[in-house]
Amino acid sequence: MLIDFVTSLIILSFAFRIMLMLISWPLHLVSVVLITPVVRGRVDRAGYWASLVNPVVLAALYAGFIAMITTRYGSLPGAKEPIVYLIIGAAAAFFSLVSYAEGLRAKAQGRLLGPAPEDKALWIAASSCLAAGLAGFVLFYLRPQYIMAVPGTDIFFHWVYRLAAWLGGYQVVQLILAVAILGYILFVCLRVMVNTFRLALGGLRRLFQRLRWWLKPAPAQEDE
Repeated sequence: MLIDFVTSLIILSFAFRIMLMLISWPLHLVSVVLITPVVRGRVDRAGYWASLVNPVVLAALYAGFIAMITTRYGSLPGAKEPIVYLIIGAAAAFFSLVSYAEGLRAKAQGRLLGPAPEDKALWIAASSCLAAGLAGFVLFYLRPQYIMAVPGTDIFFHWVYRLAAWLGGYQVVQLILAVAILGYILFVCLRVMVNTFRLALGGLRRLFQRLRWWLKPAPAQEDE
């Protein structure tokens, strides 16, 4: 049962990535159309707010889907330790949200045509996704019926559970899952460590620049 649970989380992760590729631009365009009247017809401001709000909402929904799967498997009769499912689900939500936030930062940095007005919104969204996603995980874990109100959710989960049960019956799949999970955790941890190191170096460089400016001797005044 635990294997089925982990398999469901991985299937959900792939489904979320595919969904992002398919609906990112259509969702952005729809959001711009809906937000434009609110910002008095300014399309640039509507694009800014769409780039800010959409990733945060998607992060909360994605964490809510993880919470739903966690609740479902943790409440089954054969689940002896529901706390284990909660820990694994929370860890999966955390690492997935960190990876999603890193993807938003990379998108803001790696535009082929140069910086865009929405880049600042993406940076803010990347910083807010983790908090919004973890809040969504807690909310939907305690109130899973809320996530089921999203249209099509019941059909989506039905096929996720069926596919996870089918894949979990093969030992080779279990081995691949173990290796993939370990590699994914190490990859995310390495990215976080590298980014933290870069931020620390940037902070130290700014600190040394300020210290050098403060310690710089004042220019001597000429005697009249």
